[in-house]
Amino acid sequence: MKKNCAYDVVIAGGALTGLSMAALLADTNVNVALVAPSAPPVRDRRTTAVAAGPQTLLNACGVWKKINHAEPIRHIRVLDIGRPQPLNFYAHHHAPFGWIIDNADLLGALKERVREAKNISMIDDVVTRVEADAHFSSIATQRHGTLKAKVLAAADGRQSKLRQQAGIAAHQQLYKQTAIVAMLSHTHPHHQMALEYFMPTGPLAVLPFVSEKNKHHSALVWSTTPDAAADLMIMTEQTFCAWLKKYVGEWLGDITLASARQAWPLNELKAEKSFKARLVLLGEAAHAMHPIAGQGYNLTMRNLGALKKIWRDIKHTGGDVGAHCALAGYHRARQFDTWRMMTAMDGLVKGFSNNLPGFSLLRQLGLSVVDLSPSLKEKFANQAMGTEISASSRKSIKIV
Repeated sequence: MKKNCAYDVVIAGGALTGLSMAALLADTNVNVALVAPSAPPVRDRRTTAVAAGPQTLLNACGVWKKINHAEPIRHIRVLDIGRPQPLNFYAHHHAPFGWIIDNADLLGALKERVREAKNISMIDDVVTRVEADAHFSSIATQRHGTLKAKVLAAADGRQSKLRQQAGIAAHQQLYKQTAIVAMLSHTHPHHQMALEYFMPTGPLAVLPFVSEKNKHHSALVWSTTPDAAADLMIMTEQTFCAWLKKYVGEWLGDITLASARQAWPLNELKAEKSFKARLVLLGEAAHAMHPIAGQGYNLTMRNLGALKKIWRDIKHTGGDVGAHCALAGYHRARQFDTWRMMTAMDGLVKGFSNNLPGFSLLRQLGLSVVDLSPSLKEKFANQAMGTEISASSRKSIKIV
């Protein structure tokens, strides 16, 4: 920790969002403090889907090479419980749809990069309160007194205390679904295929992870009703895997659990605005969505990438990174993409997680139309798996 220092940016929160923001700033001359407890959190059994744009950002700031394993997605299969014919999407070898990374691995790579950075101070503490004046944020911590910064970046999660203290309202929508997450071990290779199975109770996703000789793993995200999730959590491993095979079939062979199961209640959250005087909300403090397409981290990274560019350019010209015009400019630049993606994901959840009379038939008709149109299949793949396919890479995708 640098003594008697006024930072450009103080980041509150050391999970994926806070560490990602710090890592992106590691190759700039922005003076940063990352304030987060150093005690290891409970092991996160989830995985993160990283699309091409965020992968480019992670690669540029030196994080990607530190990740132990990133499994590419080269085949997406979309199933609906009322439609026997699947939708299949294939990517050529040089342009996967995205990558699946273990959260613990990604966190480790981010921490390593942040520790290397000369412009970042890591402070083992918790931000408790912030007050802003015309020039600085005064940031109170539990053990290190008060820090000063041009701007505080709140990355303290969807229940953000800093957002609440700032009086920024957040609208929450409960989906009445719980996600069961676990790592699977199976006897057949997954061939880098991701399965998305839409059911009235919620989507079931099996995502490719490590596949080597005698070591085949996939990540499970099974979203269902809270009552059904409670039943799934107390089942024996044998019964749980038998239920799972009823839906995923025999393509993975014999399935066992390679990790404990964890349950995560699902909801959508959107803050009314992403900033206030010398305060900006990052990640789930600003927006949180259903994991139906793995878009949460990708949207966050696009926002963080834009914010990095704004702060880097302002710092280069000697400006104020926490000025109202800087934060308002960031908000304007990113609000449409955030609204667009959250609306699309909410539409997927509501469109596929129901069995209303007549709606199932309409959904099947819609899938059939998509199946007959290569352009619609491409758009559906982008939404269903959270991939961002640029015009230059469209030719690499094989639709069958």
